[in-house]
Amino acid sequence: MEKANRLTLFILIAALAAVYFFVFGESGIIMRMELGKQRARLLERIDGLKDEGARMRSLYARYRKGELNREEARIAGFVEQGERFVFMKGARDDKADKAPEGADPGYFPQIDHLRILWVVISVLAVFLFLARAHRKAGDPAAS
Repeated sequence: MEKANRLTLFILIAALAAVYFFVFGESGIIMRMELGKQRARLLERIDGLKDEGARMRSLYARYRKGELNREEARIAGFVEQGERFVFMKGARDDKADKAPEGADPGYFPQIDHLRILWVVISVLAVFLFLARAHRKAGDPAAS
């Protein structure tokens, strides 16, 4: 293989690798966009929980003042001291809470497919380059 072809091959491989790392890598552009969306969802959920906390404090203040009877307070979710309650995880129907079982919360499954596709395209590009270089090296009229 000629020196110029080696340099071109090296540049091709370096460019393909750079795209892979900067676009599809763990801290690549796609992952950063997905993490930004996840951050926005979490901030929205935090705001919702703050609102729910304020509502619960208001209900508690009404109960302490005697504006709510014991049964209304129980329906609102208050538990008196010494009582027991059961908390069922997943009983709420929040779409933000649902994720594949055992999956990392920051996991973005489509990126795996994109990574595989990029590797296949990269390998094909290198093979096509090598085939073209081999064909030119064997063809005396191409020189």
